Amino acid sequence: MDRAGRRGHRLARPRLRRRARPPDGRDRVRPRPRRRVVRRDRRAVRTARNPVCPPRGRGPIEEVPVKRIAWIAALIVGAAGFALIVAHERSLARKLSGGDPVEVLVAARDIAIGERLDESMLGVRTIPSSYIERRHILAADARRALGVRVSLGVRAGEALLWSDLATGGGDRRDLSSLVTPGMRAVSIQASVTSRLGGLLRPGDRVDILLTTDRASHPVTVPLLQNVLVLAVGGDTGASGEVPLIGAKSDVTVSVTLEQAQALALAPHEGELVVALRHPEDITVVEDLPETTSADILEPQRRARLGARRTLAAPAAEPPSGKEIEHVH
Repeated sequence: MDRAGRRGHRLARPRLRRRARPPDGRDRVRPRPRRRVVRRDRRAVRTARNPVCPPRGRGPIEEVPVKRIAWIAALIVGAAGFALIVAHERSLARKLSGGDPVEVLVAARDIAIGERLDESMLGVRTIPSSYIERRHILAADARRALGVRVSLGVRAGEALLWSDLATGGGDRRDLSSLVTPGMRAVSIQASVTSRLGGLLRPGDRVDILLTTDRASHPVTVPLLQNVLVLAVGGDTGASGEVPLIGAKSDVTVSVTLEQAQALALAPHEGELVVALRHPEDITVVEDLPETTSADILEPQRRARLGARRTLAAPAAEPPSGKEIEHVH
């Protein structure tokens, strides 16, 4: 069909008549449903990926308190950070102070050698755990220390050690239990006169002198100073009685390994003599000269020897300001 034929065919189509209206004048055609308008909050996020906003056309969107959630989260994070900082500062303070505090026993008053411990003599003090040694008596072990004799004098405020008691570290009083870590126990022989007529006791401190011959002339040199006596003969101070010393009794002292070597060689060079010290005198004289026969026989040297002042004992330390809790 050509263009003219198609045009005529279109013109020849009959026109559709409009249906007559019903008598009541109302149109029977159903009206189109009006489109529902959904009002959305401007602050709501208009995206399908946000689960807070429902799909379009399913009803109004409720506003979620996003700012409130953000504030709550910020407060939780801040509180957690503050707690971590406080915990770190406390841990650092414990490390700088030497660790957690531990309660140990101290002497509430001066305790003399041979006294038996009772509750009135004991006190409690806290010290950092890094300063605790195996020799310290913990406050939890106070019952084990009651009634035990003291083998070494303890001043008020000083910590009590197992080595200070007549039972070293429990129910023992062996010589090995009296030796402190890093030290050695060495026995030396001295004459009866040098042992102070049998009055030397375990716990005393002495100086050891060596007298030998040098070029056919006797010489006395100070070998060791401020040495602790652990035992005299076979007595370690457990009985609290004055030991009976024979003519060949030994004196056991606490020394370092280097000092033990010197004491092992000294008897081959001459005779050893012990000089008793005051219990509070811990002074060590440096560069002390040796004494020869000339210092005794020549008048001028003898005068200088007599003019030398005796070293005074160090002044007693003032009592510590820390409180001492008595054991009840």
